[in-house]
This record gives sequence, structure tokens and C-alpha cells, in this order.
Amino acid sequence: YKSNSGIIQNPNGIACLQKSSTLVSKPIIKTGEFVEGIIELTSEDYIDLREIEDLKNIDEKKSSFQLKSYFRIEVPKQEEN
Repeated sequence: YKSNSGIIQNPNGIACLQKSSTLVSKPIIKTGEFVEGIIELTSEDYIDLREIEDLKNIDEKKSSFQLKSYFRIEVPKQEEN
């Protein structure tokens, strides 16, 4: 599957081979408290056709990515029904 961006990928996007999330501490789900942690993703190999001049070498141009991101979010005030 080729998207409009020129990247060959499966129909659901670029899949992750590995994913994990780690919380800094046990979360307290209470208005004003913070939940924080780290998210890590590792993609499967994909091919970016924008970087290929000769399709004979397509297998040599496989790419992947690793992402490690910190997040911190405040627990919002709940709306009254």
C-alpha cells in the first residue's frame, strides 16, 4: 500500500513491533493531580519511495523508527451531569 506521502505501508499505517508505557508512580486519579510517564514505540520496517532513485535497490532503503516520549497530564475536573 502506498500512501499519498510516498511511503509504502500497510493499510492501517506503519505498525509498531514493540510498544510500552511506564508510569512514574502509581497514579492518583483525582482532580488537580498529575499522571506522568514514558511511552516507547518501535516501528516495523517501511519503505519511503521519496528516497529511492533506483527500484532495484528497494530492499536496501528500508527504514524504521524508535520513539521515546515523556508525558505529563493533569487530571481534569469532572463535569457535573
